[in-house]
Amino acid sequence: MDFMDFQYITSFQRGDLQSATNIIAEGSEEELFKNLDAEQARHSYTNQRMADMVGISRVSYENKKKNGKFTALEAKKMCKIFKVKFDYLFATDEDEAR
Repeated sequence: MDFMDFQYITSFQRGDLQSATNIIAEGSEEELFKNLDAEQARHSYTNQRMADMVGISRVSYENKKKNGKFTALEAKKMCKIFKVKFDYLFATDEDEAR
């Protein structure tokens, strides 16, 4: 899987959202974040339920899972929902190769 210009926020401690507003990823049509998918399945959360908890529409949630463009606040909410760190939840195949 090829990812170009993959940038992400690594620090959400003490409400620090940095100056970034998006997690930017360019990749294929398949979903980028396997751990997000795994946690969602582990908790039996539908895409609709996740979207509701994050505060966006189901269609937006599904699109963001594919393109990686969650806002920092959305990513922070998901980390809190699953009680995991950002680096784990939003790890990609490229991260694992390092």
